[in-house]
Amino acid sequence: MTDHQPAADRGAPGAHDGSHVAAGHAAAGTGGAAGAGDAHGHDDMGLGPIDWTAWIVGLAGVAAGAVTAFCFALSTGYMG
Repeated sequence: MTDHQPAADRGAPGAHDGSHVAAGHAAAGTGGAAGAGDAHGHDDMGLGPIDWTAWIVGLAGVAAGAVTAFCFALSTGYMG
């Protein structure tokens, strides 16, 4: 808790007045532009294009890690 009240003024542990309980979906309101999609307010948005640069850089990083591990294994005599 972050309410800086003395322990005696807080009430019993687990006692809730309902002021911080989340509202249900119906009370939140799903109208407007955000609610134009499905019943849960999600818009029908497809995936974007493939970011080939990011994939190539990621694969280059994996390859560099594999080369590093191979060289480490060679230098420690693990591979003969």
